Order: sequence, then structure tokens, then C-alpha cells
Amino acid sequence: MKKWIAAVVVAAIVVLAAVFFWPDGKLPFLSNETAEEFNITIFHTHYEPGSISVKQGSLVRLNIITAEGTSSYMHGITIDGYGINELVTSETVPKAITFMADKAGTF
Repeated sequence: MKKWIAAVVVAAIVVLAAVFFWPDGKLPFLSNETAEEFNITIFHTHYEPGSISVKQGSLVRLNIITAEGTSSYMHGITIDGYGINELVTSETVPKAITFMADKAGTF
């Protein structure tokens, strides 16, 4: 029983700390907002689609795979303005990246 209470207290502290330190106190994983989803395929020289557009403040989910026959290459995706830098190695299982588009601009 004491371990259960300790686990609940630790979980509450983690959530409160995340809210305190996250920009604007908005945690995408606690949001009721539905994410705008985009399926992206990485080829050797480009991405498909080549660009996406979202409204500032939107929750965004990118589902990314590599093109057929390219999974052995070191493909990845980087969005500097959001600190995203992920390796994508599968042709069938998407790498899911979720973030809050809280900045205006082109990335």
C-alpha cells in the first residue's frame, strides 16, 4: 500500500514539474486537442510531401517512414526550431513525432 501511494506522489510531482517547465504550461501529451497528422516518406533526395502547413498553436503528429528499398540508409528528419532530430529506419513502421507548433515561421 505504501509503495502505491509513493508511486502516485512521484507521478504527480513529475506532471507538475513538466507543466512548470514546459513552455506556456501546455503539455501536448495531456492535451484533449486532436493532432493534425501527416504521413511523410523519406526518399534519397527529398520528402513526400515536400512541405506541410499548420496553424500556429496546433498539435502536430508526423508519421515518417523511409521509401521502399532505402531503410538501410541513415535517413532522418530535423526541425531545428523545435529541437527535433530523429533517425528514421523503417519502411513499414512509422516513426511518430508529436509536437506543439507554438512558433510562427518556416522550418
